[in-house]
Amino acid sequence: MRAEKNTLPPRGCAPLLVVGALGIGGLAFLAMGIWALIPALRSTSWPTVQGVITGHRIESSRYQKKMRYDYDVGVNYVYEVERIRHTGHSFSHATDTLPLLSYDSREAAEAAYASDPSFRDWQAGQAVTVSYDPLAPAESVLQKGADRLALAICLLGAGLLGIGAWEGWKLRRRAAIS
Repeated sequence: MRAEKNTLPPRGCAPLLVVGALGIGGLAFLAMGIWALIPALRSTSWPTVQGVITGHRIESSRYQKKMRYDYDVGVNYVYEVERIRHTGHSFSHATDTLPLLSYDSREAAEAAYASDPSFRDWQAGQAVTVSYDPLAPAESVLQKGADRLALAICLLGAGLLGIGAWEGWKLRRRAAIS
């Protein structure tokens, strides 16, 4: 009878589960980051036109951990491509709202938009540079290109994947030695 070598480490399969979770989690985060980066990177070559801010809106988002809402300011704008008027609302591929501050109430966000100097360039009537997709001119952003969030998600995914691969290699090496 032939004796088979045990390929599992002496502690059972828990380390393998951890390595598998790191690898799968890393791949998932990497895929999400790449999925977010592709349209953002494509937009770097989009043409631009002048547009005008037509108004603002307050958007709310709920955070489960804090059981509360945050309120952010977004702007609406109009622009023209080949004599066709379009309306936009996206700041970037990552967010529809301005990357300034979040507020605890709708009233605080409205008050800040009305009086805070950081919103001075985002008032109705202000001119803005709009980047639009030449194949679908109704798709537009005010800030084109990749954002830090998508890059951070890619880096997190690559890091988790790297740690999983390293730990997997160490497990295989330990199993081969014993």
